[in-house]
Amino acid sequence: MENNRNASYDMRTYIGTKSVQAVQMNAADAKRAGANVPGKYFEVGHAEYNPGADGYLVIYDGGYRSWSPMSVFEQAYRIAESEEDLVRIETMNLGRRIQKVCEQIFTPYTPITEHQRELLLMQDDAMRRYYRILRIRLTEMEQFSNEIERQRIQSEEATTNPKNE
Repeated sequence: MENNRNASYDMRTYIGTKSVQAVQMNAADAKRAGANVPGKYFEVGHAEYNPGADGYLVIYDGGYRSWSPMSVFEQAYRIAESEEDLVRIETMNLGRRIQKVCEQIFTPYTPITEHQRELLLMQDDAMRRYYRILRIRLTEMEQFSNEIERQRIQSEEATTNPKNE
């Protein structure tokens, strides 16, 4: 069966969210680790030939392994191992959504009714209040994390450099 990349399809837009395990790894090492890595990285003469290309070994639910170039992976995924990470992601995503709402409200000649505009303004206000709450939480979480790290470093220093009494 032949691929037809020029065929026209009635495509729809989807947004997906998935949780994966990943580690930074070049293409050649990822291939040795059993990942599905595009052949172009290993074809001498190909414009994208680069077995040492920086990227990530990605393991999906079910064990499927693939490799993603660094820029592609980092555009799609964020570290989500702690509550602080999750609040950071939520804050960042909310900031983007606020920006989109503002574009709808303030773009001239946007075809929306006055009632829809009023609702968007109310939505913008609620989102901004929520955003401020998230920023406060994140700041406090970061301060706590920094304090815990400072105490850990002090403890290590005290262990490795005990004072002579």
